[in-house]
Amino acid sequence: MKFLGLILALSLAGCSGTPEMFSAVSEQQTVEPSRGLCGEQISAELGVKLSLIRQQQQQGQYYAALASLDALPTKSPTYQLLRADTLRALGRFDEARTQYQGLTGGCLAGRAWYGLGRIHLHKSELGQALARFQQALTQIPMEADLHNDAGFLLLASGQDNVARTHFLTALELNNQHRQAARNLWFLLLKGGEVSAAQSLQQRFDWSDQEQQRFSIAVAHFKPTTLDVSDE
Repeated sequence: MKFLGLILALSLAGCSGTPEMFSAVSEQQTVEPSRGLCGEQISAELGVKLSLIRQQQQQGQYYAALASLDALPTKSPTYQLLRADTLRALGRFDEARTQYQGLTGGCLAGRAWYGLGRIHLHKSELGQALARFQQALTQIPMEADLHNDAGFLLLASGQDNVARTHFLTALELNNQHRQAARNLWFLLLKGGEVSAAQSLQQRFDWSDQEQQRFSIAVAHFKPTTLDVSDE
């Protein structure tokens, strides 16, 4: 696991903060019903509050986000996912897991499996994390961060060809996804594809010092075993 700690320090698996599928409603706009992540109808006022909570999450203000969620009367799927993501970010994994598990049978199943996978990743339960990411991909295959995270674990376990596909998919879904690009860069350097690695380096303007750090990580790379056991 020493390698995993090193590569985590160099190219962290991407972690999107919160989904952006429900529309923000400014307080100056006409008060009309909004819709949540499952298409559920919510009031314009609640839509504003949920959007503000999402902004708090994006700014890393998770304690404020949780306090804001506690003040809301709703238990909608959108609320439950935002709460689960917030609890996970605060390291309250047992509570977050309960919230995510309550969503796995509904329209947010993909995001719930993704959240569960990220809990496993935080706990270094890598096989379980990959299994959950793969479940999530069947539901939300257009999620760039998810492809990057799945690719990261495949790379860590030496499954380079499959990992490459996920990194390239992430970059085509989001051509500015720097974490996926870093992971792909590492994979290219590890495979001796120097020209392709240099092209990627120029595209994202990484320093020579960063390339040196990655070269050191490549030299120390040893695939890790992804143990999978039932929860």
